Amino acid sequence: MLEVDRLPQAWVEQANLMDEVWTPSSWGVEVFAASGVRRPLFAIPLGVDTALFKPGPPRERLRERTIFLSVFEWGRRKGWDVLLRAYRAAFAADDPVLLLLKIDCREPALNPLRELAAALPHPSPPVGLLYNQPLSDARLAELYHNADCFVLPSRGEGWGMPPLEAMACGLPVITTDWSGPTAFLSDKHAYPLPIRGLLPTGSAAAHYRAAQWAEPDGDVLVDLLRHVQRNPSEARAR
Repeated sequence: MLEVDRLPQAWVEQANLMDEVWTPSSWGVEVFAASGVRRPLFAIPLGVDTALFKPGPPRERLRERTIFLSVFEWGRRKGWDVLLRAYRAAFAADDPVLLLLKIDCREPALNPLRELAAALPHPSPPVGLLYNQPLSDARLAELYHNADCFVLPSRGEGWGMPPLEAMACGLPVITTDWSGPTAFLSDKHAYPLPIRGLLPTGSAAAHYRAAQWAEPDGDVLVDLLRHVQRNPSEARAR
């Protein structure tokens, strides 16, 4: 699977040596076919362990705040810049909200803390951070249980495991209505975030270089964040 609108030619050549090719979503099947894969293609969805990722009890702390949770590996593809701009536009510093970020970054050349600080000038609504802190699946499920809404305005996903885990835990989910998550997103069970269109990735990575990914609609994200905060009963029903 891949997170963009086309495969590298080397991948296509290798895939065409296979008996058949599996990818998690129908969107992925379309991308593989459009890129030139001619072998039989099948959408084989991924899943979650519902013995762990299931609705939990109401949290004991910070009940007066709406807690938005985002879980991702650091990088532009995950749309963290879109998320922070929208969060700052949606809420004031003294609003009863909290954005909790669980971020992993293994690239020594990157400095997420510096970029986060630059993106959150004073005054900004509160943000909590779990940085490079590995969690077991059980602890990750607890993290979902202590949030009110999961949000990830990603520019592209091969599948989108964190949004699916959050949904399994009973959280309303705001995530981009493009790429892998379209396999499980619907207006009945989530808040699909529309895109403004596709843009070149601008990435030097070989598997992204000639491809495009989505630009999530940040203005709609502002509206959705406010909607969830102001309509908690409706959000929980998702």
